[in-house]
Amino acid sequence: MTVEVAAITAFGVVVAALLTYVTAAQARMQRDLGAAERTNDALWAYTRSLIDQVYRLGGQPTDPPQYIRKLYPSKEDAP
Repeated sequence: MTVEVAAITAFGVVVAALLTYVTAAQARMQRDLGAAERTNDALWAYTRSLIDQVYRLGGQPTDPPQYIRKLYPSKEDAP
């Protein structure tokens, strides 16, 4: 009887640890996905402003906003 109880307890501990790991991994992936979506939205907004500025209004494109410079630093931005 005690061997069965010990086996069931050990199995429960392993399943609980596995569920905890899977839940933490899912939370990490959701956080990373949220950051990627925000970056994608920012890039689309900048691209749309470039299209409006150059093709519709004429003229030179404006400098990229700071969040774009952080994503793609140029040689002038390097320390």
